[in-house]
Parts: sequence; structure tokens; C-alpha cells
Amino acid sequence: MLKPDPVVPPHKQLVSVPDDTVECPICGTPVTPNGLWSHASNAHSDDDVHAAMLEVLAAVADDLGHTPTTEDLDAYPRAPSHASYGNWFGSYNDALRAANLEVTRTSHGRDATDAELLEHLQALTGELGHPPSSQYMDQHGRYSATLYKTRWGSWSDALAAADVPTPGYSRAELREHLRDLGDTLCRPPSAPEVNAADGPYHRVYQQEFGSWIEALLAAGFDVEDTRANHGVTDTIHSPGAGGGDAQDTIDYGPGFDDAKKRAVRERDGRECQRCGLDEDTHLAAFDRRLPVHHIEPARTVEDPRERNDMPNLVTVCVACHTKIDTGHAPNPDPGGGQTAQTRLDGFGDEESQ
Repeated sequence: MLKPDPVVPPHKQLVSVPDDTVECPICGTPVTPNGLWSHASNAHSDDDVHAAMLEVLAAVADDLGHTPTTEDLDAYPRAPSHASYGNWFGSYNDALRAANLEVTRTSHGRDATDAELLEHLQALTGELGHPPSSQYMDQHGRYSATLYKTRWGSWSDALAAADVPTPGYSRAELREHLRDLGDTLCRPPSAPEVNAADGPYHRVYQQEFGSWIEALLAAGFDVEDTRANHGVTDTIHSPGAGGGDAQDTIDYGPGFDDAKKRAVRERDGRECQRCGLDEDTHLAAFDRRLPVHHIEPARTVEDPRERNDMPNLVTVCVACHTKIDTGHAPNPDPGGGQTAQTRLDGFGDEESQ
């Protein structure tokens, strides 16, 4: 059995010397290639192993003439696998940085095939034991999360394309996640902010609650308060010409504050003016106060005083609010005028129209 050429430095032997015996790059002990890194990790300190692994990484880069991709590295059977670098350094990219090599993503992955992207996503899921977040992909993955979103439309759609099982969430867990994020931000979170945090993607909320707005409402946020008092606008869907959906960004402006909404709720007897649901029952069901709805859509009224005037505001429940906003129910009259029982008696007839 031939030993490696002693003129070749030990870490270079792992790259360029074709033999079935190599020397440990730390102590020079002859070992088989398969047992090299097991020997190194058992016989030497972490610092020594780190240094040796970085030397090997530099040797591979020198042999290739460029920063090795994970596929490049794994083509060298005597070198540690890219997964080993991930285990020792936190990620393969972190190992590249420690070796003073440029971190690349194969031209940012533009040349990667869909199959290669999905295989990498599946591999990361296997290594982690759960689907990676988009942030994890950006920090530790071979490709950028943006590339996946460009190819498949969203991060969650990329996970679905890779047949990666995503964790299921109950309604209570979804609401709790939104509330925790809201506590951190001191306001209702936006969909991009939810996507940027670890946890369910905003599409999970849309699928479960019907829309992003309804998810916020179900979590107890006063979306209208946010628009009016914090200058936060929100993209919502409303019926457009020909029955389609029109997207508009609405800022309710001044005059739509807590005092105004309290006055509207008091005027309306603190119950939904369409179905008669009272506020206590609504709080128990939705964990939030009854919404105050604009009869003439805010987007159509330029003057904020007219837009937020009492005659244009009416108290409704979350369910009726959704039906009204989507054109499946008419606006109720503000200020009562009908008893709750009368409204409930006509509720079924209205739905059947």
C-alpha cells in the first residue's frame, strides 16, 4: 500500500493525491480516507479540526480555481462533506467566510434548474428536521429565498412544490402568533412582517380565515385604528367592475378614532346592525370589539370629515363586515330603527336572494 507523497502538504493530499491512505492533516497519522475525519474529531481539539477543515476548503478552492459549491466539494471523496462543514461551522456559507472565500450562490442560482432548487430545499429540510424558513435559506442555503419566490410565486408555494410537509396550525395557534408579533411591533403586523418572521406564512392565514384582514380581526386587532391613528395603510379587496376584485390602499384619515367608534357603537346599542349580534357575544366569539363600518366606502369619499361622519358609520360584526365588503350583503341602516329580532327574522331571506 503506497503512502501519500510526503512532499505534498497533508491538506493538499486530500485533494490531489490519488491513494487509498492519507495522513491526518493535524498529526500526520496514516488513516483511510473514510476514517480521517472521525479520527480527527476524536483525537484533536475543535480548534485544530476547524483549522484543518478550513485548509482543506482552501485547497479545494485552489484546485478548482474558484470558490467550491456544495456539489464541487462533495465531488472530493477525501474532503469533509458540505454537511460536515454545516455541522461544524453553522452553515456551509459560514465555513466559506471563515476560510476567507467568496460566498457565492452559483450566480445567485439563476442557472439552477427547478429540480436542483427543490432538491436543495428537501436536503435542508432533512438536515434540520423541519422546513427551513426563508431567512434560514438566505443565511445558510445555497440559493437565495428570493430565487424560490421568483420561480414559484411564494416561499410556501416553493415548499409545496418540493413536497416538504409544512406544520399544521390550529386557529388558536395562528391567532397567538399574530398577537405575539403584534406585541413586539406595538401594532398589527403586516403580511410582509409575518412572512419575515419564523412561523406560518401569511397565505396560511388567508386560507384559514378567508383574508389577511379577517385574520387580523380574528386575532383581536382593530385594523381601522391602525390605519387611522398610525398612518398604516393596508391592501384590501373589494368588488370591482364586472364582479372582479379591485385592489385599493385606504387611509381612513383623521376623525376616525377610538372616541368616534365608541360613539357609533353606543348609538347602535353595541350590537351588529345587520344580524343583531351583541358585543359581549362578539367578544367571546372573535376576541375583539364590534367593527365600525363605513357605509360609503372610504375610497370613494375624499373629504375625511364626510367620510368619517357619524351618518356614514355603522356597527357590524366580523361576519357581516366580510359579507358587506365582498358584496354579499347590503349595508344596514345606522342607528337602529329595527329591533335585533326583526333583523334576524329577515336574515335568512336576505341570504337567499
